[in-house]
Amino acid sequence: MKTTVLAILFGLALLCQTRAADEPQIPQALNTLLPGIHPGMSVHEVEGILSKAYPQVSGQMSDWSGTTGYVDYRLDDRFSLSVSSVNHPDDKLGVAPGVGTDLLFYLYDWPSKRRLDLKVFTWDDTNTVVAQARSSVASDPIDALVAKLSAEGGLWQNDRVQPVRLPETAPSEQLVKQILAMNQVTNYTILVTRPVNIRGGSPDVSIAALIRAGLSEKIVLFYFMRPGVGWWSRIYDPVLPPEVGPAENLLKNFNSITNGMTRDEVEKRLTPDGGLQGISSVRFIDPQCPGFKINVEFDVQRNAADQNRALGSGDDKVIRVSIPYHQQPSFD
Repeated sequence: MKTTVLAILFGLALLCQTRAADEPQIPQALNTLLPGIHPGMSVHEVEGILSKAYPQVSGQMSDWSGTTGYVDYRLDDRFSLSVSSVNHPDDKLGVAPGVGTDLLFYLYDWPSKRRLDLKVFTWDDTNTVVAQARSSVASDPIDALVAKLSAEGGLWQNDRVQPVRLPETAPSEQLVKQILAMNQVTNYTILVTRPVNIRGGSPDVSIAALIRAGLSEKIVLFYFMRPGVGWWSRIYDPVLPPEVGPAENLLKNFNSITNGMTRDEVEKRLTPDGGLQGISSVRFIDPQCPGFKINVEFDVQRNAADQNRALGSGDDKVIRVSIPYHQQPSFD
């Protein structure tokens, strides 16, 4: 009898382990709700999002230092979610925190004593990757362009342009919007706008706006010509130092890797990183800037007769691509 009970308990333990191994790292219900949590949301608003799957959710302030800390949301008897938060600027008592700008989540699975760290990275916001590559370069894109145009002795104004029909008092944001719209650019972010003095130009002062559109930076240069004519304008590629050029290119190379491509197609553009590698999930580097990597996951065939061993092939299709990250290359 005792042997039978032990066998049953052993079987239940194996069943529980199998189920735990098969479970996703993030509960499916929570995974669908996380994108709805945005910076600035109050505790009550976050509770409203999470309550769609966890009706008994409740949030309480946890670890806190100064104006920043974490709010813990108890989802159920098993899971809790900790969200990085800050005090609202108008909160005198420090009791009304909101979700922080840099989204960071900790998912606690209490029975298994595990914590999953989730950091949000916005792919369109590639400033982080470019800034890391540019960190040791002092040159400013606008200053570099001004120096280049100044060396041309006014020749940069010779090409014919389509005037922007706005008054001299038009704000810079409105001018940039119309100039980019004339060039079929509608999705962009203005990084900085400032007056510049280009030697040999007329008038003495122009306005330069550094913008990001997709994965590229551009400089919009414009100045007022005269009433009835409007504004002169042109869009330039930044004059980047040699150290920065590869960083811009690698973003384009990484972004060109998409689901459905074959392993052979990926390896024509990128190089597998050194060190230990899997067959399904592979680290790739760009040879021009090997300090940056992406992880590419392939759909591979498996040999059922050999313990389900993965079989790599040049025809394996990409099913998932990570965001770029900075890490020193590995060597064999």
